[in-house]
Amino acid sequence: TDQAPWHIIPANHKWYRNLLVAEVLVEALRDAGLSYPEPEEDLDGIVIE
Repeated sequence: TDQAPWHIIPANHKWYRNLLVAEVLVEALRDAGLSYPEPEEDLDGIVIE
């Protein structure tokens, strides 16, 4: 399904399995549209001594 896709990952070679799993994870994270939140307060006036 679109909400829970399946991926066929061969496990004959660990390095190849790890590469494919990493590629699937990177694609999923990029498609998630994550971003850092904007600060809620004006931090320009803060002075660190």
